[in-house]
Amino acid sequence: MSEELRDYETVCIVDPDLPAEDVQAIIDRSVSIIETGGGSIHKLDDWGRRRLAYPINKKTDGHYFIPYFSAPNAAKVEFERILRLNENVIRYQTIVLDAVGLETLKNSIAAAEAVAEQAEKDAAEKAEAVKAAEAAAAAVAAAPAPATEEATPATDETEGGAK
Repeated sequence: MSEELRDYETVCIVDPDLPAEDVQAIIDRSVSIIETGGGSIHKLDDWGRRRLAYPINKKTDGHYFIPYFSAPNAAKVEFERILRLNENVIRYQTIVLDAVGLETLKNSIAAAEAVAEQAEKDAAEKAEAVKAAEAAAAAVAAAPAPATEEATPATDETEGGAK
């Protein structure tokens, strides 16, 4: 019998002195543990380096990441165990999302998708405008130049150069 999936949010703070590759490895390992345990990631926010509210282990900054996920309890427990054993994880806290938190998460995901769709649409429109401008520039460059009349040089008489 399969275990019931619950929705969770975990705030993780990682040592800020780690190279970006190591931080990404911790994030990737966290995601793989959840997915291997039968869960799924809804959203992963990587906030980057932020100031801590108070020093922890003589550190004033931390690299924050927040996975929002659904998983059975066993996967959540394994995820927390791995975080607890990793000496580069300064702090973590997992909460169960209630109906309001889950609805807020769904709304933020929908808003992010809408922004991404609008950005794609704007990029496509911009690309079309660039193509149209390039086509117009090519048409202007290919058109023969109109003949121009040479201006006659001004003489003293025409300039009103009476002395």
